[in-house]
Amino acid sequence: MKKLWIIAVSLGLLGVATSANAYPDKEDATAQKGRKQPDIFKKYDQNANGVLDDSEKEALRKDFASHGKGPLKRLDRNKDGKLDDTELAALKPTAKAKKKNKEK
Repeated sequence: MKKLWIIAVSLGLLGVATSANAYPDKEDATAQKGRKQPDIFKKYDQNANGVLDDSEKEALRKDFASHGKGPLKRLDRNKDGKLDDTELAALKPTAKAKKKNKEK
């Protein structure tokens, strides 16, 4: 009986320990909260008008194609290896960038 109890507890603990890896996107998001993310919008909004123009979108897509890892990887929500208009539309300026644009 003691062996059965030890096995059951061990399997329960193993299940809890491995469930954290079952949702890697959620884990990545939690890990990234503590780290400062680069302001991607600010980098590509060259004219600082608060909108990504066609040329700025193309520059972002070009960089994603050649460096699709790191901070740009999180932009590809559907994981198809390309940045479509919907994914780029989700990219918004930070509050700091908005404030800077208003001051101009």
